[in-house]
Amino acid sequence: MDTDKRGTEADNLRLRGNLVPGMNSPVTNKRTDTLKQVMENMGQTRSNFSFLVDDSQKAIGVITFRDIMVQFAPPCIDSSIHGGGFFESALEQTGCHVKDGTIVCNH
Repeated sequence: MDTDKRGTEADNLRLRGNLVPGMNSPVTNKRTDTLKQVMENMGQTRSNFSFLVDDSQKAIGVITFRDIMVQFAPPCIDSSIHGGGFFESALEQTGCHVKDGTIVCNH
C-alpha cells in the first residue's frame, strides 16, 4: 500500500516553520476611510497592501504601501506628485514650498 507523502494541507503551507498567512480575512478598507485609518490597519496587520472594498465587501481596488509612501515623497524624488500631492499641500499649509528641490519657508 502506497502512502501519500505530500502531507496535510497545513504542512504544505509551512514556510521555514511558520504558516503562510491565509486570505480568509484579508486587510480591507473602505473608500471613506482616511489615509491614517488605512495606514493603521496595514500597520497592525503588517500587510503591504489593503483591498479597497465597497459596502457589500466587494473588492474595487488595492492600496499598496508604495501608494501611501508616494504621498509623502518630495517632488524631486517622484515627479508624478508635482502639482498637488499630499506633501505639497502639507507644505503650503505650513507656509512653505519647494523651490529647486529645496524646502523654503516664508516665515
